[in-house]
Amino acid sequence: MTESTKTVAGIRVRTAQVGFRRGGREWSGVTEVAASEFTQAQLEQICAEPLLVVEDIEIGQEPDAVNGLMDDAVGADSSAQAAAKPAGKPTK
Repeated sequence: MTESTKTVAGIRVRTAQVGFRRGGREWSGVTEVAASEFTQAQLEQICAEPLLVVEDIEIGQEPDAVNGLMDDAVGADSSAQAAAKPAGKPTK
């Protein structure tokens, strides 16, 4: 990792059952998620679930890259919302 890369605590969750729900989330295959996205109660549910294999991990994040992706996502979402809105009442 480079000096500018920061890590956050996370979990890697594996499940063989596609679409399995636990801890307020749907799980499929292998998923890596920052632990901060869950409450303590949700983490306990996920870790206690026998159909999920959970391991603690560190997730690398490059702040500039993450911020850029978030900006792109917000801009794309705004464009999609604008396109989905009706253009107003038709004129006669």
